[in-house]
Amino acid sequence: MGLSFAFSADTQKSYNDRHREKVNRFFQRARMALSAIHDEQQQTLLNPDQPLELEDELGKYN
Repeated sequence: MGLSFAFSADTQKSYNDRHREKVNRFFQRARMALSAIHDEQQQTLLNPDQPLELEDELGKYN
């Protein structure tokens, strides 16, 4: 990713532990949000009539 350069190991060493944890939590939430968006887009492309939650309940992906 383009942001990985800005948060390389050398840059992270300059942060205190509390700030580093905040940065890590921020990017973890961003990754989770992007993953959820991607899953929804894939679901729409594969089967636009059936919501992802219903497929999970039916056990198609378990």
